[in-house]
Amino acid sequence: GAGCGTCAGAGYRGRLLLAESLRPTPALRAAVLARGDADALETAAGDRRTLRAAAAAAVAAGETTEAEVRRVLGIADCGWRMADGPI
Repeated sequence: GAGCGTCAGAGYRGRLLLAESLRPTPALRAAVLARGDADALETAAGDRRTLRAAAAAAVAAGETTEAEVRRVLGIADCGWRMADGPI
């Protein structure tokens, strides 16, 4: 939209950010520098917040709906549900 003075005309007021986050750790850095395979990087990444976890938390908090998450991620017609596992 056209936005407002609060958002400097950007049109982002009231929007919700859903994002993955990965904290760089010494173990992850070492795995990347060693050119580790996907399994090594997954293990080294340890605890992280996935997009699915962020979306599930937002749905549980009533900030959005599962249907909206699926629509925005482009998986609206695939039949996926949060209970099915990772996106």
